[in-house]
Amino acid sequence: MAIGLRIRDPATGAVLITLDTHLTKILGSFNTGTADGSIADGNLANGTPFFATLPPDSTAGKATPSFTINGSGISWTWPGNPPASGRLAADVTYGFWT
Repeated sequence: MAIGLRIRDPATGAVLITLDTHLTKILGSFNTGTADGSIADGNLANGTPFFATLPPDSTAGKATPSFTINGSGISWTWPGNPPASGRLAADVTYGFWT
């Protein structure tokens, strides 16, 4: 008999989580504002880092930031370096998965 972890949906019996399932951990969230910047979080090195941005109500011709992520943090810039009035701030949630 195999030994491990297997969590099933009580209603259907479908396997939801096993030992080889990738699980995520949310570490935090921030808003980019309209300036280039970065945040440092060494906890991103505990797995494969990820981030997600929430879509704005309207981009209305404004530039969105470009992101770089690694095990020590997240940085962002605006391609083409538009003026601050032409940049759209982004809400970002980030973490890692294993």
